[in-house]
Amino acid sequence: MPPTSSLKPTSTSRPAGPGVFPGLKDKENKGETKKAQAVIHWAKPENFHLTDSLLTLIEDSVTWKVALGFDKGPFPNPTPTGKGKTLIQHCSDIAEVFFLGGDVFSDGGYTKDDLPMLKGVIKNRVHSLKSAYTEHRKTLGETGHGLITTGCVGELQEGSNIANAWELIEEKFPWYLHLNELMGGSPVSSRKAIANSQSNLDLAVLGIENEVEIL
Repeated sequence: MPPTSSLKPTSTSRPAGPGVFPGLKDKENKGETKKAQAVIHWAKPENFHLTDSLLTLIEDSVTWKVALGFDKGPFPNPTPTGKGKTLIQHCSDIAEVFFLGGDVFSDGGYTKDDLPMLKGVIKNRVHSLKSAYTEHRKTLGETGHGLITTGCVGELQEGSNIANAWELIEEKFPWYLHLNELMGGSPVSSRKAIANSQSNLDLAVLGIENEVEIL
């Protein structure tokens, strides 16, 4: 099923014309037009693969992992490409690859003119994922988190608070183990998550190559 994005115009006073894409919305404020915004329904199960692809894209770049506050991992980056860039500039680079450089949004109608908007989408999604991971980790507690990230889910007592919490997390937030690895935790991940994270995103659009091959 193709990815779904929702572009809900808040005003219908202006007809669509050149450079006006579905999924963008304009807001009028004191006679001035605010920046358009794209609404991506990340939380819908049919769109889970979008987050899988985004995390894999970030994971493949040591530069982006460090810029976004993730653990750089065991593989040093011998030729850093993002020196001197701000966080939002890195988000713009990621947005260019994610929305314009691969087949995830091949029919999304986005162009480089939309990057000022799309970089905010990336920044907000990463922030949301990190916040959700932190909250879920608190819910599981150190014992539950430890069992899950070391591959000992089978040792959780059926019907216990931890087991019930993990069941809900798996359903609503299937990126927990992926986030744990990016945050510097144990590299335990499910086969399902690995399968869903494969993508054909091409970093060549920015003149860089994947720095770490994810098997």
